[in-house]
Amino acid sequence: VILAKAGVLQGKKATVWEGGKDMLLAGGLTYTGRAVEQDGLIITGNGPASATAFGKAIVAALAA
Repeated sequence: VILAKAGVLQGKKATVWEGGKDMLLAGGLTYTGRAVEQDGLIITGNGPASATAFGKAIVAALAA
């Protein structure tokens, strides 16, 4: 949500916990609802249940 409010996610695909969906959409991005979403160098996750997958996505992006 902070990234969306800062305009960093404009035109990107992203996800967030369901309670933050409207704030993301107001930031001009495409909400996917997936557990983890990566669009370019931006990686977003939808809450604590996605922490492991989010961490793995970060490690994979850094290793690339």
